[in-house]
Amino acid sequence: MTINPKMEHFCILCGQSTEHEPLYQKLNKCKTCSLVSANKIPDRQELETVYGTNYFFEGEYLNYLEEKDSLQKNFKKWIPLLKKFVPHGKLFEIGSAYGFFLELARDYWEVQGVDISHPACDYAKSLGLHVQCGDFLDIPVEADKFDLFCLWDTIEHLKRPDLYVKKIGETIAPGGMICLTTGDIDAFVPRIQKGKWRMIHPPTHLFYFSKKTLFALLRKNDFKIVYVSRVGFYRSLKRTLFNLSFLKKNGKWKALYDYYNRLKLGDLSFYLNLYDILLVIARKES
Repeated sequence: MTINPKMEHFCILCGQSTEHEPLYQKLNKCKTCSLVSANKIPDRQELETVYGTNYFFEGEYLNYLEEKDSLQKNFKKWIPLLKKFVPHGKLFEIGSAYGFFLELARDYWEVQGVDISHPACDYAKSLGLHVQCGDFLDIPVEADKFDLFCLWDTIEHLKRPDLYVKKIGETIAPGGMICLTTGDIDAFVPRIQKGKWRMIHPPTHLFYFSKKTLFALLRKNDFKIVYVSRVGFYRSLKRTLFNLSFLKKNGKWKALYDYYNRLKLGDLSFYLNLYDILLVIARKES
């Protein structure tokens, strides 16, 4: 797709109709506020196709269910932090996937979730979780009910993250918290790797925040930043090799992935922090 640098582009953050400039492959950067986005935003039908069964199995994930232990290690690490800010009450997760976070969180909060993937929602419901299938923007949310909204590696997937944060701000309980993780495109690793940064892969990742633009979005909706850190993750080694092979389309990574499978070592996990993932907690101001 050929990008015209003079093309008019409406920015969801600064609200300006401004010229955007191409940034790396398939990305645009707002000249006014520096928000980075994919140059083509899928429609709803396309998104539902993207997040079908194949997304979680031999798509962006190798086998999501087999990665449960690694994923829950991360959630177990963050739950004590969340409890410091919201020790009890009601929690809502946007992008709840197969319910691995909510399964742990329900020991501390009354939990609900929503996800666009039908297979993921069906599995979460089989765990006894209250999860709705659909778009958060389309479902009714009772005002002042939820004390904590969580978006784990989700905001970058959203077609209109500004509207999600706006709706959260309009419905959250007084003094409630929003907690999210997302990549930081201004961190050291992406500044060095540029278009080869592992997080750049539209159409699943549509928005690429920096600390500056993420804070601006939250503050625009009357959230006060109360905690920020750069976090690492426990990762499945098998999935990591698969992703490098799948996302990079590189024969060397494919060969290494095939060799690992032949060793039959099982699915090992490891912890890695490249300091390019933000964890942000913000409080809704009155």
